[in-house]
Amino acid sequence: MGRRGWCAVEPGLDGRQRLEGRQRLLLTQRMRLALSMLQAPFQELCAIIDRELTENPLLEAAPPGSSEGDGGTAAGAAAAERLEDVPAPAPSLFDLLVQQLDMAGLGAAERRAAEFLAGCLDEAGYLSCRLEEAARALGISRSDALSALRRVQDLDPPGVGARNLAECLALQLRHVDAGAALLKLARRIVRGHLPDLAGGRLVAIAHSLGAPVDDVRAAAALIRSLDPRPGGRVGPQGPPGCPTPDAVIERVGDEYAVILDEGDLPRLVLSPSYRRLLERPEGLSTADGDYIRAKMRRATWFLRCLEQRRRTLQRILDCVVAHQRAFLEVGVRGLAPLTLRQVARELGMHESTVGRAVARKYITAPYGTFPLRLLFAGAAIPAPAAAGQSAAAGQSAAAGQTAAAVSAMIRDLVAGEAAGRSLSDAAIARLLGQRGVAVSRRTVAKYRDRMGIANSRRRPGARPGRSQGQRQ
Repeated sequence: MGRRGWCAVEPGLDGRQRLEGRQRLLLTQRMRLALSMLQAPFQELCAIIDRELTENPLLEAAPPGSSEGDGGTAAGAAAAERLEDVPAPAPSLFDLLVQQLDMAGLGAAERRAAEFLAGCLDEAGYLSCRLEEAARALGISRSDALSALRRVQDLDPPGVGARNLAECLALQLRHVDAGAALLKLARRIVRGHLPDLAGGRLVAIAHSLGAPVDDVRAAAALIRSLDPRPGGRVGPQGPPGCPTPDAVIERVGDEYAVILDEGDLPRLVLSPSYRRLLERPEGLSTADGDYIRAKMRRATWFLRCLEQRRRTLQRILDCVVAHQRAFLEVGVRGLAPLTLRQVARELGMHESTVGRAVARKYITAPYGTFPLRLLFAGAAIPAPAAAGQSAAAGQSAAAGQTAAAVSAMIRDLVAGEAAGRSLSDAAIARLLGQRGVAVSRRTVAKYRDRMGIANSRRRPGARPGRSQGQRQ
């Protein structure tokens, strides 16, 4: 992000004017280009490069095997012919929000803050950083940052800019055409009873709120009609089928190497003919010279953005691979807990930069092609500390496993059940404990339900009566 220093004359509390130096973050057009290129996956990056080639005559695609500047004009013509029928990429969520902010009539400071926050949204439309961090980056107070966030939350699609699921649903309820009583009840449920709603405990919600069960059931239906990922419906979705990976991870001896997949990207060079014109500007009009120099600056910045994207993505992938070596060797079961903040801290980057770099990217690993986001997994929910065991010990036992890894272990245990001996959730929890993964029975039930696995009484082959693990 770029900062610009400026001076402001403001009246003090004593009525006298004071001259103060300030710094404000400015999201220039060049910064927008750099951010969009960083966030773009491979196929979208190809479209951005193609569009720049058609719009900027100072950029050319060098043919394979040629040195910089050789045959550039012919390559540019070939690229233009190849790209005649290439459609422009669909606008991203950030582009859509910026277009709405342009028409919102905001002041310059609030407009900059709102645009910065719009750039900090993840692919689902949620704010990916803490509001305090955004305020520090912008050099404004938290209240001003919150005011700018409210502006973003007023934009379409409804629900964007939320900091959690409850806020996302509450924002969408503002736009629902329903009775006032029903909306009020739905807001109360969203505010304090989402876990009960997810578990289908409508009677408990009704008892807690003192509302009729039928009214709670209607409010629950209304809430379930909302979109928990409002940003997911906006922006390029990519073609069907297997996505194009942005990087390939290969084993080289005892180590793993990250290779960015840039084989289909054209090698861009500055046009040699236009460069010669700038070196010998005789005969150029002032307008023509200004035009060529402006395009040259744009082309140079574009090439720098490409290189910066490559370096940033390479550093992040190298860091991720260092943490997720077990995943590369054994698959999902080896996923270690890893967060965007952790990687950002190690690399000296802002968390939102890491978030943009991994958004909608795919990697090819020894076990197949995966979303890069898969490698950023939180730790599994730890089980309550057993008698004689400290809470810290119970948490440390689960801290080395992610939810995806625990789910894979549960799936393996269920698949290996002997005929007529279905394992109860408590039994699975004990078996996981023997493997050094301390999770509670409720956690096992939660992951089992999420995978669509029936409980021990309903699984095929279960014997009537109590299942194994329920007998004492």
